[in-house]
Amino acid sequence: MQKNQQPWRQLQRPTTSAAAAAIAAFPPNPRPPQSNLSSIRRFPIANNSLSPPPKLSPPPSGYEDEEEPTILDDNAPPPPTLAPPTTATPKVPYPNQRSAVPSAAIPPQARTQGYVPRPPVTTGHHPLVVQGGPSHYQEADPRCSELVTRLFISTGIPLNAVNDPTFIDMIKHFNSNTVLPTETAMTRGLEKHCKNQKPVAHYHKSLAPLCVTIDVGHGTGDQKFLAYSIHYFEDLYERKNVVYLKKLFLSVVDSESVLIPIRRAVNSYSYSNVKFANLVCPSQELYKMLCGSDVCKRYYVDYNFYIKKFVLNLLKIQELSQGLQQFRTFCRFIKSNVDTYGRYRRLQLSKGHEMNIPDLDDESWYTSARFLTHCLSLHDDFNDFCRQNNHDPAISNETFLELLYFQRLLSECIRHSAEVSAPDNSISQVMPSIMALRNYISMSKPAESYANHVRDAFTNSFSTVTRGSAKILYDIATLMDPRYAYKTEIYNMQTWQNLEIRAIEEFVNMDPAMEKCYYNDVSLLTPSERHAVIANDFKIYREFLGLGGADQVLGHRDHRPLSGETPNFWWGRRQTDMEYLAVLSREYLATPATTINATCYFNKGKGKFDRISKMYPRPQIDDCLTVAGTYQVYRGKGYLAEKNRMTSGQKEKLAAIEKRLITNGMIEMEEQMVKMEEAEPMDQEEMKPEIQKQMEVKVEDAPLQAPPLKKRRGIMRR
Repeated sequence: MQKNQQPWRQLQRPTTSAAAAAIAAFPPNPRPPQSNLSSIRRFPIANNSLSPPPKLSPPPSGYEDEEEPTILDDNAPPPPTLAPPTTATPKVPYPNQRSAVPSAAIPPQARTQGYVPRPPVTTGHHPLVVQGGPSHYQEADPRCSELVTRLFISTGIPLNAVNDPTFIDMIKHFNSNTVLPTETAMTRGLEKHCKNQKPVAHYHKSLAPLCVTIDVGHGTGDQKFLAYSIHYFEDLYERKNVVYLKKLFLSVVDSESVLIPIRRAVNSYSYSNVKFANLVCPSQELYKMLCGSDVCKRYYVDYNFYIKKFVLNLLKIQELSQGLQQFRTFCRFIKSNVDTYGRYRRLQLSKGHEMNIPDLDDESWYTSARFLTHCLSLHDDFNDFCRQNNHDPAISNETFLELLYFQRLLSECIRHSAEVSAPDNSISQVMPSIMALRNYISMSKPAESYANHVRDAFTNSFSTVTRGSAKILYDIATLMDPRYAYKTEIYNMQTWQNLEIRAIEEFVNMDPAMEKCYYNDVSLLTPSERHAVIANDFKIYREFLGLGGADQVLGHRDHRPLSGETPNFWWGRRQTDMEYLAVLSREYLATPATTINATCYFNKGKGKFDRISKMYPRPQIDDCLTVAGTYQVYRGKGYLAEKNRMTSGQKEKLAAIEKRLITNGMIEMEEQMVKMEEAEPMDQEEMKPEIQKQMEVKVEDAPLQAPPLKKRRGIMRR
């Protein structure tokens, strides 16, 4: 190459020393001709020659190439050489026929020094196909497409997540030959599934009356979503719970928009014939709106609504509200300054304790209880920090003991809320929970300053259940639950006998619609025969619970449900022993105590399916929610988060602080009493002889004072 000839392109940045040496040894040549590995179309191509490509004139000055040449390394192996493209049609051998020209007869193509041809430009792989599969355009397995769609929809993940590289890498790790479906194919399968979907609950084949719970969730803007669960019995041992999710057309909820979708979700000849035995509402407002309809026989209010009402009344008590406010102010003070927060963390680090400040509570009472528990467990740490930095303490020791009572009461409410929110909950748990909470309040003996406020809050919150018209239904359901029946901790034996008589009357005067739930034709029995058969079942029921008389057959053994055994399973195993009472028990135990929690799914951008509801149009949202509800598990609206529970470490710390403060307080009281006794004068009999002599001497030395004379008017006049 001539010296005055300009190079084809200047090399801006040699990467390695080997690359620089390669450039010096092999100066860049003019642009090579196009091959089957290049996409350059600016120069002519020689198609009918196997000779080396001719030298081309250098590009004109100012020419800027868009492609960057590849620089060979000295130690790198030479790239493979391919024949130049040709316009002649190659001979394609037939199957099982060897090629006439051996591969060794084809001369290799001359390689231009200092240049590496680019890899062939091929069409991109399908984005939803795992690389390395047998065919990049192979259709996905229908079963795989169904499982992936179910996974995404049931967890609230949009369908376009199937293109995510991390998801593709995970599937490739399991099986490199897996072919994933496209988003379009998943959408079509979703629509097809929703069109052919049949209702799960059958109105005429259920072994017990149908029950339903409802709740309304709030989405982004004025969107309203309906979440409801239908409860029915397919067999004798388990209550089935099916969850449904639906977007409401109207932003204002009315009875028709709530009841019509629920009735259509039941398999029946016509939705207008579907009626429910029990309906549980989330609030009293919705209860008042729906209770006038004849679609349901009985209406209830969620039990957690009453627990929440009780806790909100507790939070209004001055001692508790002021203590929470003092903790909030102290936490904001530490977090407001970097130096202050750093000093607190260094102090905690030196002691090996938790270094983070408790997070402030939000609107829910669960977080307020968690915040109070966390702050009380750090009472000693807060005091040490304030003592070292000359700050006033967050709360005093007397306030700590007051707040500790409220913290334990809130923990008791959380425990009852969690028990009643389990998937197999029933209204039979309502009265035992209320009685246990009342017994805890009476035995804990709160301070006189707020004892009356706690009792008034309890009475006002649960009076609807303990004194209302629905009390008898809750009581009979408790009698039908073998976990609580005939326990004196709940009611005395006289009350249990009165409830048994009331249940017998309910069976004798049974609704004709309930007669179809029994195996034998109850309509053929006279009232006296009905009374006899159900009374005999109650006698056997008492024997199973170890409360039979002298002529009992089962003995005094208690046959109550074992740990983890549900009441429905207990009754299913004893269906032949108590034929009529087992069917009657399902009528009461089928009703849940709490409604489904719609805030888990729709909560103003924080719910599980809020993202889907904002991404897709209305028809696709309905399809997604229809499929998603099928794979949800019913759980009550009460306490859900496990993080709000008090840990064993916090419980031990609170007990240790309480014990120390009480012990120190008793010592201080004893010291004060000793000082008061020393300050008071001793009695004459308890004085020592020496002290008594000194006191006598002092008395003799003291001058006697004559009593004052009274003036008389007559003497003064004289």
